Parts: sequence; C-alpha cells; structure tokens
Amino acid sequence: MAVIERKTVRSLPQKDTVVVCSRCGKISKIPLSRTQKRNFLARCTCGHIFRIMVDSRSWYRKPVMIYGKCRFNENEREYPMVLENLSLSGLCFRSPLVKKLQVGDIVHVAFELPDRYRSLITRKGIIRHINQQRAGMEFIQEQCYCKELAFFLQS
Repeated sequence: MAVIERKTVRSLPQKDTVVVCSRCGKISKIPLSRTQKRNFLARCTCGHIFRIMVDSRSWYRKPVMIYGKCRFNENEREYPMVLENLSLSGLCFRSPLVKKLQVGDIVHVAFELPDRYRSLITRKGIIRHINQQRAGMEFIQEQCYCKELAFFLQS
C-alpha cells in the first residue's frame, strides 16, 4: 500500500485555503466553509491523493528548541524547561514540572530568545492542555504583545 502524502495548510476558520499538488503542480482552492473536518483526503484532477490537515490557529506557531525556566508562582522553586513551539499567544514546553501541573494552573516562564540581543522573555500563562511530559500554555498577561517575540517569530 502506498503512503499517502500529508499537507498541512494554514487557514482561518470558515475560510478558503490553497493547496498545490506535488505531482502535477496544479493549484487548487479548497472551500473550508463546506466542511467541519480538519483532517481529510483530497484528490487532484491528475489522480494524486493526499491528506489535508488544516491549522486554523490565530497566530503562527514556530517550532523551536529553547531552554528556559518555569515555576508555579513567584516564590516557588524553578524547574528547567525546553520550549518546543512558540507563538505570540502561547507556547508548548517540556519540563519535570509538567507532572505536577493540571489544566487551569497558572505558570510563570522565563527564557532567552536566540536572537542577536538574547532578549529575555518572561510571561505568565494558564495551562490549556497536558500530554505526557508536554504542556501547552496560553499567555494571560495584559501586555501579551512583545515586539522582540514578534520579530523572532517572523525571522
């Protein structure tokens, strides 16, 4: 059995997206407003079949490997962490602290961006999901926008 190629496309919910066939190069517009599915098979007119996975996040999520520190609150012990992905609105990280976390917990994180200035980013956030040793966190600070973070995500 042949392996089905995967294509991840970015789109806002209920909008159209564009996919390019890797076999013939044809560009196709896919109306996402007709389907609620975010993972489906598509067939090009040339017969090539591929799986479409729709990413409808509000902000671009950049895969990274950045070391930092996290803690429950200001007075608690710091734990090491490794950021796996990062956006303007949140991040995903691995840490020994994850074993002690529950969805809804407030966590403080601090890390340096690997930019020219080694910009220090400190954020407070709420844990939105936990999967084994990985946790997803949404920033909750009033000043969520950070120009250093925005520039890093665009680079």
